[in-house]
Amino acid sequence: MNEWAINIFDSLEKIGIATPIVVMLLAALPIAEARIALPLGIKYGMSTAAATFYSFLGSSAAALLLCACFLPIMNKLSQSKVFGKLSQRILNIFKIKSQKINYDKAALSLCAFVAVPLPLTGVWTGSAIASVLGLSYIRSVASVIAGNLIACIIIAFISTLLSEYINIILWAFAALAITSVIVAILKNFKKAT
Repeated sequence: MNEWAINIFDSLEKIGIATPIVVMLLAALPIAEARIALPLGIKYGMSTAAATFYSFLGSSAAALLLCACFLPIMNKLSQSKVFGKLSQRILNIFKIKSQKINYDKAALSLCAFVAVPLPLTGVWTGSAIASVLGLSYIRSVASVIAGNLIACIIIAFISTLLSEYINIILWAFAALAITSVIVAILKNFKKAT
């Protein structure tokens, strides 16, 4: 299940990209984020502190970009004939998710949402929700990055506590990610029909 992450990791290392950079790049990807990048960094010989730091940097860099660009890109795509329906559907998903957040406590709620180290609750989803809520850029980024830091610490703790089971942790996060994506797709497919 996490073969794709290992293949990416191996391919980038073979062309000479250092392990910390590979961890940062993997952490910036949707679904994988720090949940897979951090334990994978440990598996490839990084210290827990280094894997946590570089995973945090990579996923936080994604937050900086996503909080600024998500809504403008989605709005532009929704005007396209090719991507219009898809982008509208994606926006609607995040609008529904954002309605569950109390706007007065949005920053704290968003931080808590991103802090839960489960698939579809990470930096990418949190940044999209922050954009849809209309939070200021600074407030969005601060909330998402704070939640990301908490999630990284939780993942580092789990990975350290269960270091001899790092492969199982990777498989578990990958299985959760795939299951969550499949459930989300099926759920949205049922709503569309």
